[in-house]
Amino acid sequence: FSTADAALECAKKVVDDQLRISIESGLSAEEAVLSFSTAGEIPMIFGEGRIYLQPFDYAKERAPKIELELRK
Repeated sequence: FSTADAALECAKKVVDDQLRISIESGLSAEEAVLSFSTAGEIPMIFGEGRIYLQPFDYAKERAPKIELELRK
């Protein structure tokens, strides 16, 4: 990635996409987070710059929002 922001956005998208797929298949937000934490693809950002994303915390934050979006 050419910027740290681009790398971070991509990592977040990886998590969001996995949560969305789980919720669309009928899981609740909590179940989607559990599925992600046990069998999800965990994005990692490597490089000289320090970019921090705790994917499990991010998933816990995003899952209810994604569920709400999809259930409208």
